[in-house]
Amino acid sequence: MEQMNRHINMSLIQLFLLVLNQFLFSAMFPLLPWFIEDAVAGFGVLITSTLLMFIGMKMMNLNDNNNYLITKIRQSIPFITSIFSCCIMIMKITDLSTIVALVFNFVMVIITLVFLLRDLSKLNN
Repeated sequence: MEQMNRHINMSLIQLFLLVLNQFLFSAMFPLLPWFIEDAVAGFGVLITSTLLMFIGMKMMNLNDNNNYLITKIRQSIPFITSIFSCCIMIMKITDLSTIVALVFNFVMVIITLVFLLRDLSKLNN
């Protein structure tokens, strides 16, 4: 039960950070009403990427030390997302790179939602 609660808590935090990351990347479009400057959005993406790295390290630590059953794909989602987001921020930000980042983050949100719903269904059974 404790293992499932940790999975759910970490998945919820990860989902929140991915949605926040999605919002920050969408804020780089000047035609959207919540447009903010690139420097502010870049700083926000840097913070969310750092927090996603910490979540990934915590998942690896739980899997190694406490014998939690965390799959490799679940461990790699925070790392892949944070590295990809940082690479997009380092590159020159164009509309195409922002769209690619939005699509990539959307896919990661869907994958995280699938894992979260699977954990919630196991908790109910």
